[in-house]
Amino acid sequence: MLKKKLIIFDFDGVIYDATEYQIQRIIDSADLALKTFKTTAKIPCRNYLKGLWGKSMTQMAKLFIDQLNWTSEEAKLFLYFEKQNSGFFENALAVGYHNLVEKLKSTDVKIAICSNRYTNTFYNLLKNLQVSRDDFEFIILGDTLKDGIKKPDKRILDPILLKYNKEDVVLIGDTISSDFMTAVNAEIDFIGISSILHSQDDFNNKFKEHINGNSFLAINEFKQLNEILLSTSK
Repeated sequence: MLKKKLIIFDFDGVIYDATEYQIQRIIDSADLALKTFKTTAKIPCRNYLKGLWGKSMTQMAKLFIDQLNWTSEEAKLFLYFEKQNSGFFENALAVGYHNLVEKLKSTDVKIAICSNRYTNTFYNLLKNLQVSRDDFEFIILGDTLKDGIKKPDKRILDPILLKYNKEDVVLIGDTISSDFMTAVNAEIDFIGISSILHSQDDFNNKFKEHINGNSFLAINEFKQLNEILLSTSK
């Protein structure tokens, strides 16, 4: 990786990784709904839910009916319990986040957020996680720019690239279709963190399809960023 002046983080799945907590909540809501009806329908298991990740709760409930022999009443009750239990997970902040940010600040490296999450939930979540908005030079969200511009549209990075040269920034994300393709479209470097959506091998295989002169790197967990960013940043 080249030395960088600005690190752009995706939010969900990178700084805030609530996936495992969300899966357990879904399982608990499903279990409660089925127990209420004293049914023999199947409770969705962890691996099954991972295959559905990215779908809405309503879409999942419909699949439970089609694939797990749920009734519509069971699905409705599941959605009710899921809504009642929705919220943030205070333990889902990436391990090592605060330590990394403090070390980056000491080297004068700036950080930014680029996320398709909307403003109405983002800032409340930051507050609950005890993350300061002052950590970030830029915060670009799904409703920040006009015309509904979101990742992977490269224009979502225009506010950043008006100030920084492309070679001075790197985008860190956990998705191929959104994060990686934003980096490809904007012609900037990228670090992919493996997640429920994509493994390290998934990223590496996709990188081979987009050899364009930029540097792409895949890692397994957030804490590896300490060595990567602190050893390569100005």
